[in-house]
Amino acid sequence: MLMHNPPHPGKLLRRLYMQPLGLTVSALAHALKVSRGTMSQLVNGRSRMTPNLALRLSQAFSNGPEGWLNMQQQFDLWHETHKLRHVRISTIGNRQRKPA
Repeated sequence: MLMHNPPHPGKLLRRLYMQPLGLTVSALAHALKVSRGTMSQLVNGRSRMTPNLALRLSQAFSNGPEGWLNMQQQFDLWHETHKLRHVRISTIGNRQRKPA
């Protein structure tokens, strides 16, 4: 189980890449060839990191798309875990199978 609240990948993008490089939302959107709205939604944590954006960012910043997608997955898992913490799900198929 994840123990802490991971940051949204868009917020990390802003803090670790955009701010140090002095990039605006518009400039990054232009460089990635996406709309300003798409980029704004992402960096403000209102939309998800998609495979398409992860590929574009990985090309722009010379890193792997998997890292961007993993950040999104960790963010999503933490939030879904906390949404479901009071839901009781029964175990299915918990019996050991006999060897064939």
